[in-house]
Amino acid sequence: MSLCVEVASFQASDALLSDPSLVKGASDIISKAEGFKSAYSGFQTEDGKTVYIVLVWESYDLHEKARADPIYAELGAQMKDTLIGPGPYSLEFTVMKDFTISLEAPNTEITYYKIKEGKTKEELTSQFDNMNGIFGSQGFTGAHPPAAYGELIEKPGTFLAISGWDRAEDHAAVAGSEVALPEIVKLLALADPISSAHVSLTKH
Repeated sequence: MSLCVEVASFQASDALLSDPSLVKGASDIISKAEGFKSAYSGFQTEDGKTVYIVLVWESYDLHEKARADPIYAELGAQMKDTLIGPGPYSLEFTVMKDFTISLEAPNTEITYYKIKEGKTKEELTSQFDNMNGIFGSQGFTGAHPPAAYGELIEKPGTFLAISGWDRAEDHAAVAGSEVALPEIVKLLALADPISSAHVSLTKH
């Protein structure tokens, strides 16, 4: 079975901003569910207020099974009471490989892309693979290759891509380089970025 990556993002409550360790209570609850593998959480680098929680499951089917477990309701109550502030809440699922390096880097880029009309997911995944090959061979300062990507299970045509860095500034420097920029242009000819953020994640 392929591992399923669940990504939730939301504005942190005042309580969570004051005490980031509160998120561990939520991860302790969900860790009891069948199929749970690991959890990561962190604040967005750009605004310091948006929280990302990443859960890794043995499979999407086992995650769906967990949704019917009382543990999941307990988790929802815990998050609503102590973690989630006002504003939008996003929850996405994908299957990807080689994602651990990106999640455990000092800083993780999390970007969603929607395939352009007339383009195919085969073209997009081929470009992701091409970029991984190029970036992995360059030894860019601050990079933690390989990046990982996967199509969203509940939103076909939309992809999640993650990459690991020492700092968000390192990612920006590489993106503007003579080697990387032409590849990014090719990527953007195939898909539109929906949202992008950098997050310093902690494994629980």
